[in-house]
Amino acid sequence: MEQPERGKEEYWHPLRGDFQLGRHAADWLAAMMAQLEAARNCADYRAEVTMLLTLAQAEQAVGNIPSAASRLQVALTIAREHHLDSEEAVVLADLGTLDYLQGRPNEARLHLSESAQRGGHTEITAGNLGLVLHDLGRLEEARMSLEQAIEICRSLGLRTKEASNLSHLGEVCRGLGDVEAAENLLGSSVEIARSEAAPHTESESLIKLAVLWTGLPDRLEDAAEHAEAALAFASSTRSRSTEAHAHLVLGVVSRCLGRSSEAIGHDQEAWNIARSTGYLRVEAGTRVGIARSYLQLGDLETARRHLVEGLDAAKGRGFRLIESDALVVLSEIERRRGRGDIATALCCIALDIQRKAKYRLGAREAAGLLRTLVGD
Repeated sequence: MEQPERGKEEYWHPLRGDFQLGRHAADWLAAMMAQLEAARNCADYRAEVTMLLTLAQAEQAVGNIPSAASRLQVALTIAREHHLDSEEAVVLADLGTLDYLQGRPNEARLHLSESAQRGGHTEITAGNLGLVLHDLGRLEEARMSLEQAIEICRSLGLRTKEASNLSHLGEVCRGLGDVEAAENLLGSSVEIARSEAAPHTESESLIKLAVLWTGLPDRLEDAAEHAEAALAFASSTRSRSTEAHAHLVLGVVSRCLGRSSEAIGHDQEAWNIARSTGYLRVEAGTRVGIARSYLQLGDLETARRHLVEGLDAAKGRGFRLIESDALVVLSEIERRRGRGDIATALCCIALDIQRKAKYRLGAREAAGLLRTLVGD
């Protein structure tokens, strides 16, 4: 398989790996390794960095995070030693993406900011920075960063990247409580992704639509259908991140339908993938999902154990929205245990995080629980 040209958006799109996955993956990898060796033999440092970047993106897409990180560090060293400024900016942007996947939002923000300062590909940097700010609970800043990325993509005619950033913006709008805007943005993302033959981006958007619809009782069947389609795609292409997110959504759907044991199975599968690939954000989120399922079953002790582990992971990594969700569930557990004062305090902390982040979706749940506690 040919190496994508430097200007093609598929090559520069972070979190995408469509072109190197599937039945031709082995041939593609062999060709890339041969080109990497040739670049080293003739001391073509720019070509060497390009090959390392491409290989790192491929390994990142299939969940081989340690190898991807190692290649990017080598690429960064070469770029700095030989003053390849534009390549250094791209490597920094990809390191930021990798930090994001590994659950290090603060480090990701630093790498992405440095990439922007060095004149990096701003449509990537702005888009990924939006993802990171979302994780850090800075939703309005995330919205502005993603809107900037979309504007740049449209001006450059980068339709696949536009679809990806529309997808991320839809997720942010969901958190801000604007369901209509979220649905429109995600629908647009799916349409563009299909027209551009970008199944990975289409799958991501279908998952986010499914998440959105889990909050609407009359759309649960649609949510399950989208998640199943995304799971099938992820399994066929070994896209582990997409596979984990699909299981997470199916877990939510199962809980909404009262199938707690089935939900635990999906959450556990997502957790296993996250543990094996280093997706710490997903790992922390699955702990909260598993806790919700055990809470639904009435097993408060098991729910609390999973929740405390998820809460520790979220606080340690700076995942403020996951932290607030965990605090709300922990508050409900303490309420059921008859510890109203502790439950109220936990709920107030969660609500404070959510209001500062303008996380209206989570704030509605917390406010409802707080009214129940005050009533009790």
